[in-house]
Amino acid sequence: MAAALELALDAGDFEAAYGVLIAVRFGKTVVTPWLEALIVRCYRCEVSKVRGLSCELAVLSDLALVRDVHVKSDWVASTDRNSGNETWFASILLIEACIKKEISLSEMLRRVTPESWFVAANRIDEALRKPLADYILRRLRGGVFALKGLSRPALDYTLSPVEHSSYTLRSVDEADLNESRFTPQDSFENLFREDDFDEKQKRLRTNSEAFFTQLSDSDARIFVERLTIEDVALLIHQEPSFLIQVVEIFEEVSRSELAWLRNLALSAANLLSGDMPERAASLIHKAVESKGFVSYDLGDSLTLEHKAVWSCQPSTAIIQYWRRRILSCGNDESLAMEVLAAERFGAKGFIKDFVGELSDSTLPLDKAYAITIAGFSSQIDELVSVIDAHIDDVGITGVAAKKAKADHQAMTWATKWVSELCSAQTPEQFWRSLIILKTCLDARGAAEPLKDTEWAHYGPLYQRVRESSIKEINKARKKTLVGQEVPDPIFLAG
Repeated sequence: MAAALELALDAGDFEAAYGVLIAVRFGKTVVTPWLEALIVRCYRCEVSKVRGLSCELAVLSDLALVRDVHVKSDWVASTDRNSGNETWFASILLIEACIKKEISLSEMLRRVTPESWFVAANRIDEALRKPLADYILRRLRGGVFALKGLSRPALDYTLSPVEHSSYTLRSVDEADLNESRFTPQDSFENLFREDDFDEKQKRLRTNSEAFFTQLSDSDARIFVERLTIEDVALLIHQEPSFLIQVVEIFEEVSRSELAWLRNLALSAANLLSGDMPERAASLIHKAVESKGFVSYDLGDSLTLEHKAVWSCQPSTAIIQYWRRRILSCGNDESLAMEVLAAERFGAKGFIKDFVGELSDSTLPLDKAYAITIAGFSSQIDELVSVIDAHIDDVGITGVAAKKAKADHQAMTWATKWVSELCSAQTPEQFWRSLIILKTCLDARGAAEPLKDTEWAHYGPLYQRVRESSIKEINKARKKTLVGQEVPDPIFLAG
């Protein structure tokens, strides 16, 4: 490996060098002193992905030489415009140096990405955790103060986890800043204009780079990084007064400022829900209503918002908010998403109780909601009786029951064929099961059922089939609400 890497570097062929580093990374190659010296050369090159992989190898193989060169460099995350892979592992490498007493805590914190602070909090000595918590608190307060001179970008960012890695991928799109209750009409020119893909990507990249340049020396940069509920909980563990301090800040800021703080506010409200449920419910409502521009993808179109809302400690105030959230969904796609989130993040009991409550109502619309929610639930055995009781009805409940029965049967069918897929004895049985699943699999179906089976190598294919099936099902659900044609937004409460 070392000889191949040296040839590539001497020839200036960094694509070939990257390929060798990939082989070293996933081939579990023992890094010799010669190979480590070559990895240092890779670290110093001008190609971001090569530098990033060099830092990753230095972290995984504890390469002291690479780490020493990195510590002595002028690299700082706040001024880095390169890939998430490079920024992340360059930060982790500095954290490793801090753990080994090769760099001070203050210097490490100054240089790493805010997203990695919480990795540091989990790994550094107990004695350093309190100073770290104090530092993060100061940066948060500084970030809130810095918002006074900033406006939200006309961009939306989605932070997604990267498979087999701990860093996140940041994708960007143009934001829809229309706040009208009515759908805006396109101009005659826009109806027939096709936006060139390359032109759009170039525009997005230019605008995003300008935005992050604006944030390069600002404490507000922390608000566009991935900070999870677990991260905030860790901070509260080190500094118990932090929660109430940030909640007070969130309650006082303007709506435009809360757009930056939205994810942190949702996390704080979630953690507050056990001790101060009314205050938590109010803050969740305020945060959800703010038009944030950074979302955290948790898979199956679920986000941090869904997790923060549906993993709250249940109470009268929180349950009232949950009820309003369910009943304000604008179509069946949104309604199914909320039911999925509730059952995935810990509110399964609420869904079952709410279906029972609505089904006991004398109002046909309430019954239709009960039936539809039952059809979208994964608790098929417990709730199918609610659907069956109205299958022969005439009117809104009958339409809802027939649609919900089809969703219930699809879930039953998908469960059966996922099991058949995993236990297939021949390729023919496997492919038959996969083809059938393409017609009935929604987000309730297992995401990685093949992981520990002899068909595990087809896992990515199953993922694509599942995603395609979910997309088709959601396309149909977007057109209905409780089985009826979806009304115009103007007629929906919410």
